[in-house]
Amino acid sequence: MRATIEKLKQKPESYRHKFALFASAGFTVAVFMVWATSQGYMAVPRPGSTVEYNSGSQTASVSQYNSAPSPIDNSVSLFEGAVSEMGDKYNELKSSVLDVLAPFVSGIEVYQSE
Repeated sequence: MRATIEKLKQKPESYRHKFALFASAGFTVAVFMVWATSQGYMAVPRPGSTVEYNSGSQTASVSQYNSAPSPIDNSVSLFEGAVSEMGDKYNELKSSVLDVLAPFVSGIEVYQSE
């Protein structure tokens, strides 16, 4: 590890900046993927597992590989779910901040001194 760091120190500054950018981007993607997997937005199909479908009176058991969404569809749904979750958290934060700051901004005196 120390040898790798020493080699990196000998490289030009532009190379080190690019290395830092890609390393931080890779770390961010890895953390995002772990978070998405733990929240259930993304899952890896297991070999031989089956998914059962119940459509009215017909029930079928299909291999998960045949019914699994494509990687692009899975990534898009993962991104949409994450963005909607962040939007919900932002709206909660905004409403709580507005509840606290509304009396101060509007000039209404909540606490009246006697």
